[in-house]
Amino acid sequence: MKKILIFADTYTPGFMGGGPVVSISNLVDLIENEFEILVCTRNHDFGKKMAYNGIENDVFTNVKQHQVIYLSSYNALSFVRVVRDFQPDFVYLNSFFSNTTRLVLWLNFLFWRKPLLLAPRGELLKNSLGIKQRKKSLYLCLFKVLGLYKKLIFHSTDIIETRSLEKIFSIDESKIIEIPNVPKRFRATAIKKESSELRVVFISRICIKKNLHFALKTLANTTQAITFDIYGPLEDHTYWTKCQLIMKNLPKNVTVKYKGVLQGYDVFDTLRQYQVFLLPTLSENYGHIIVEAMQAGLIPVISDQTPWINLQENNAGWDISLNKPEEYTTKLEMLAHIDNERFSQLSQAVIIYIDSYLESFNLRLAYTDFFNNIR
Repeated sequence: MKKILIFADTYTPGFMGGGPVVSISNLVDLIENEFEILVCTRNHDFGKKMAYNGIENDVFTNVKQHQVIYLSSYNALSFVRVVRDFQPDFVYLNSFFSNTTRLVLWLNFLFWRKPLLLAPRGELLKNSLGIKQRKKSLYLCLFKVLGLYKKLIFHSTDIIETRSLEKIFSIDESKIIEIPNVPKRFRATAIKKESSELRVVFISRICIKKNLHFALKTLANTTQAITFDIYGPLEDHTYWTKCQLIMKNLPKNVTVKYKGVLQGYDVFDTLRQYQVFLLPTLSENYGHIIVEAMQAGLIPVISDQTPWINLQENNAGWDISLNKPEEYTTKLEMLAHIDNERFSQLSQAVIIYIDSYLESFNLRLAYTDFFNNIR
């Protein structure tokens, strides 16, 4: 059985790292019976310093059908020991700009000479590169000059990410494997709208990339009764202050509340309390929360900077250009105005669309073939 070592800056039970944590966890759950898997991660959650309770550090720990090592010192010496003790067939990295990736690249060059697989997790998409642009551009330039990308196999999760990788590194498709992320699967009935008030939710990290301030500004121009609840870790406190200023000036017809951070197992049940999922994100390479919201029957009103495009053509919500903020307002006004029968029809159409899409892929077979062919 092939042995896979996965480096992940954050892993379960951590959840503050957002989508990448879900991506890795779902993938491991899918293929853990096909491979011998070890996840190497920190002993604390993203943005925290306190170690997880009840978890032993620095030892291989059995979790379901795979193993995890929660390192108290996430450094070169620890990585060398992990590779020595586990002897993986290849190493799977889950960030392009992470310090972990830089360190593993050099250790692999100096000592291991293992095949390296890298999933950028959307970090190399256009709008993501625009955040802290100068720093990222300098690093990319150095990365290309040193030719580090030549030793990598890239894992892309959609065609947009594939094209971005081809453009940045001038590589052909033989160096890129495109397989979608692994979603959690849920079953639900259509959402009802039994009052004139529209219940809208935002669930994501509070940072520039997720574009909460844009969502708040679209609500400022509504006239219908709307409840807007915000969930997510406060990753960027300066940005959150900006959002709070907008919140204070929203009209009386809009009720907005910040409701803290959700554990992963609470997300779906929380989503079912709402009717619309609003996420005008600057960039997503997948968007697990979007998929979960659609499975819950919420109408997505999202940006066109995710893989979930052409939603309106499929009667499954709206993906809207960020250059057209007035369209977000128009869709929210329309959804607030329609009756329960029409709203339930829209909700059911969203569920049918996402279920049909997810059932069209045999992801276990795709990933098993992919990993078995890495040499």
